[in-house]
Amino acid sequence: MIRITLCLFLTMLFFSCKLSDKDDIDKAEINGIIRDIQSAFNGRGESVEQKHKKIMSYYRTDFYHDLVKYPTVENFWYKLIIENKSMVIDDVNIKLLEDDSEAKVEFKVTLVDQNDNTLGPFPEPEPGVIIFGYLSYFYYDQTGWKIYGNHRKNE
Repeated sequence: MIRITLCLFLTMLFFSCKLSDKDDIDKAEINGIIRDIQSAFNGRGESVEQKHKKIMSYYRTDFYHDLVKYPTVENFWYKLIIENKSMVIDDVNIKLLEDDSEAKVEFKVTLVDQNDNTLGPFPEPEPGVIIFGYLSYFYYDQTGWKIYGNHRKNE
């Protein structure tokens, strides 16, 4: 009886570790994307077009967030890169949603504009604040994690 109990306990422990490992891997991948976007934004010696292309590579073309579609978010990032020298993303908190194919990322973002004025830190996702939540909703498919938007018409 002790062996059966021990085997059941070890099996449960093994599967809980596997789930935790996958969650940790998913969170690390999403955090890597956030860091890559910050690095691309701050890329020294790169053109606006190069920075923009790197950032947009993490977006799904079916992005949809509170009535905003992919082309609008493309223009948004292009304008944000032109108007600001740097971006810092801090206090990242990644929440995997129930089915593990979606995630919500909360963080604080600070921008420094071309006149060296510091804007922020501002919490994300927040409607009407700096990034408008455009960097906070991820979806996982066979190609990996991509920024997807919240896919709601309004919150």
